[in-house]
Amino acid sequence: MSIPETLPEITADPDAIQQAILNLLTNAMKYSGDSRDIDLRATERQGQAVIEVQDRGLGLTPDEQTHIFDKFYRAPSHASLLIAGTGLGLTLVAHIVQAHHGHVEVVSAPGEGSIFSILLRWRCPRDHGPGC
Repeated sequence: MSIPETLPEITADPDAIQQAILNLLTNAMKYSGDSRDIDLRATERQGQAVIEVQDRGLGLTPDEQTHIFDKFYRAPSHASLLIAGTGLGLTLVAHIVQAHHGHVEVVSAPGEGSIFSILLRWRCPRDHGPGC
């Protein structure tokens, strides 16, 4: 886990963001096979807070990546068929992050694992208008 103490605060529902992170961590554990080496990082990128969960598991094809946030979608590999799930976890992550005016990114390759990134705006100073 890598979380610098110098990151600014974000305006967010802590329970909802915690749920999104837990869903990503749960997926990382489920789809990592024997490689349970999972990283959790908080960083800054282009003026946004970034929360990353990286695994070294099954990974996803580009086609699978276009569908993983769809309700009830599960990657159709043999290995994923053996893993319990409903296909709602990443949909919930996307909805939580979108409700916070952020977005979710994924970088993945089959056999190399995945990095899921939650991007959120920093908390706006009181003297700024909407959407600062």
